[in-house]
Amino acid sequence: MEKTAYMGVLAQIAAFLVPLLMHKTLGELPFLLVYLGIINTAALAAAYWHKWKHQVILSAVLTGIFMFGLGIASSPSQSSVFMAAVFFFCALYAVGGALLKSGSVLLVAFICMAFNMLFVSENYTAPWVWVVLANACFVAVPFVRKRDFLSNRLAWGVAAVAGLWACVGLAFGLNLPNGLVACIFAVAYAALTAYAYSWKEREESAYSERLAWLAATAVIMFSIALTQQFEKAGLTTALALEGCALVWLQKWLRVPVLSAFGKWILTVATVRLVLNPAVLEYRMPKSIFNWFLYIYPTCAATAFLAAQGWPDKAQKINISWLRALGGLILFALVNLEIAVAYSSGNRISWNILGSFAEATAYTAAWLLCGGICLCVALRQKSVWLNRCGLVLIGCGGL
Repeated sequence: MEKTAYMGVLAQIAAFLVPLLMHKTLGELPFLLVYLGIINTAALAAAYWHKWKHQVILSAVLTGIFMFGLGIASSPSQSSVFMAAVFFFCALYAVGGALLKSGSVLLVAFICMAFNMLFVSENYTAPWVWVVLANACFVAVPFVRKRDFLSNRLAWGVAAVAGLWACVGLAFGLNLPNGLVACIFAVAYAALTAYAYSWKEREESAYSERLAWLAATAVIMFSIALTQQFEKAGLTTALALEGCALVWLQKWLRVPVLSAFGKWILTVATVRLVLNPAVLEYRMPKSIFNWFLYIYPTCAATAFLAAQGWPDKAQKINISWLRALGGLILFALVNLEIAVAYSSGNRISWNILGSFAEATAYTAAWLLCGGICLCVALRQKSVWLNRCGLVLIGCGGL
């Protein structure tokens, strides 16, 4: 049986090499696509009959390489034909993965076809309907054959990433206003999450991981919609909301990696707000009632909510870290608003040693923040917060 399998692999490689020996056929895109379809169909039939999933995996890799070369040689007018072929192969591999009950087949096939989708999108006017249909094939498999894929983490991961791939392509390719495409995808994946949650099989081991894949994908899509909605700090706000949502998702799903990932996403958002010099390069706000007043408090609130929703209350370091992030964001907001109030021209200037009135404003703000830290430290018996308050009062007094 092993020799037969090796002979099948060699025959498959030879079949892919035949068109390279026929130079006249290289310019005939429809002929070559039909030829590739025949090879893949035969490989799928042999794999299903003999249970050789490596046959389909090899076929997907070789087809992906071959089609990438065809995409380079083809003209922009043939992009629709090319993407229709990508959809056909995605559907064929999705059927193959479903019949063989293999998540690895779905993963390899998706990676190979995703590169071809990216090439067409970057170089030609992509027919987006084919992109959606191609990715939908991989999304549908674990739902249609859920009995076979309940515990298959690879299949659910591919279903999540395939939807995200289509969402990103359409959101930035179609360039519709207000993040409409990403919102539609987010709602669709939220519905899929609710549908998967309604299944009766809640005791098996991969239940939480499956819901985590779907719910986290919906959160990321919603974040993309927010990024397109806001003009200035959309990415930062999206990261903060996503980090908070992931922390609360772990409280629901009990998947430890979600809260850890959410904590570091919130850290990145805080760095972008507190240590980002580009904030001072933005257009000078007309008054202290500006976009800082909804971006910064929103991100600070997400950090405090994440601390409140941290699933393991014994991990006081992580909870304190998240609260510290929220405090840093609010402290940065106070300093920014003072800078806006005392800046002139078209640029925000931060000068703590400026005029007497400006220096007094910074001193009062720092003393007030230090006093708040001390009051909270007394209530929570926090040593590090007590030290932060003393440092702020000391710096403000200088």
